[in-house]
Amino acid sequence: MSHAGEFIGPSLFVLLLLCCATGWSQDQLAEKQHAETITAAEHEYVIRMGGTLDGVNTRDPIGYQTWSQAYEPMQLVRLENVGDTVVVNPWLFTNDRGHWRTCRELVDYVTAPYDDEVERAIALWWWETRHRFHATTSDAENNDPVKVWNIYGHTLCGNDAYVMADVWRTAGFRTRAPRIQGHCITEVWADGGWRLLDGDENIITLLRDNETYASQADILRDHDLMKRNHTYGILRADSRQTDEFSASLYALEQQPHPDQDRRSHLGHEMKFTLRPGEAAEARRGPGVVVGEAREDARQRRTSHQDGRERLLGVRAAPHSRARGGRRHVIRGPGAGRGGPAGSQRGGKPGVPHPGALRNRGRQAARGWRPHTGQTA
Repeated sequence: MSHAGEFIGPSLFVLLLLCCATGWSQDQLAEKQHAETITAAEHEYVIRMGGTLDGVNTRDPIGYQTWSQAYEPMQLVRLENVGDTVVVNPWLFTNDRGHWRTCRELVDYVTAPYDDEVERAIALWWWETRHRFHATTSDAENNDPVKVWNIYGHTLCGNDAYVMADVWRTAGFRTRAPRIQGHCITEVWADGGWRLLDGDENIITLLRDNETYASQADILRDHDLMKRNHTYGILRADSRQTDEFSASLYALEQQPHPDQDRRSHLGHEMKFTLRPGEAAEARRGPGVVVGEAREDARQRRTSHQDGRERLLGVRAAPHSRARGGRRHVIRGPGAGRGGPAGSQRGGKPGVPHPGALRNRGRQAARGWRPHTGQTA
């Protein structure tokens, strides 16, 4: 793991990590936690994990539908400013994962291995399909890609169309908003043509040469292009009826102006400041706070937090069986890329069952949500 942040004057910064802890004694808890005292803008360390299980290999593939995860060894990550000056933008990422504090940072990270235009556009589409599922908060909160990746983890097609437009434009592509029936999509201009890459229904459609990526207009002219596809993601069984339904959405010949685009929803960035005595925690469900901090944490919880923790509650595994090691790097804006403390898309400490998020409002947000409060 690696940490970086901007320190306004000399400061002490403590990082606490806690592995699976439910039902353990205080001695057992102490063996399963790791603390680092950080005094520099960049700090790197290694945590060795034993066993054969971790969150990724006990999780369904992420796609259109809600997914489940059976296990997560990291229960809690706590960043605490124990010095006497503010710490600006502390950030934690694991095994080089977690580069999405801003849309620009994420785009650079995802597209770095690719030079070809189409491959870069597809890489961003693939990232989106692997980091969201189909659900809504019934508002515009998850039109911002940074909020989707760091907080909510879900979109409807209308949200996803805005997210993909902002992501592709950040990467330097042109986008447009074609009109179809009962669904929202965004097309991207790559390699001399419009390409339909549907981040919501997890669809890429090819022309009959099985090489060229189709556009909305291509599918409108030839519904068989969509009918022979697999729609709605890897967790959905093959269904001729479903594929024909998706094809039927492409029925509107009257289209908006070719250059009509979607407005941007960029603006949010995952940045925050820890004043002396403040801490930020990310935990799996209710989590477990160890040692003398347990009672302090209990007192800090507000009724809103309690409700959110019950909503996101996931039963902790009885013991840790994660394989190999995790290399964590905490880094700040001046030192390089970073990601939210303990994020699964970078080592997230808690993965609630996504079904708990459906239609539950903003308090049902998944992923990194900093909590700040004065410590005793």
